[in-house]
Amino acid sequence: MAFLWDYLFRGDELFPILAEQLTERFSDIEIVGFVEFGNLHGADEKERVGRLPDDLRSRGVDAVVSGMGC
Repeated sequence: MAFLWDYLFRGDELFPILAEQLTERFSDIEIVGFVEFGNLHGADEKERVGRLPDDLRSRGVDAVVSGMGC
């Protein structure tokens, strides 16, 4: 599972709680944190989002939690 974030709204608080809950419920889950993917909002947003399919595939990610503030 990968966490993706745009660094705008409380992901630094929420993702650790979510990770804890998921690992308690699913002992074999592997989580790739948002830091691995960087800020998905900003000047290089188009390039980062364009690389996402390859980045996710190379890390063996099967599911994504996307925390994007509006």
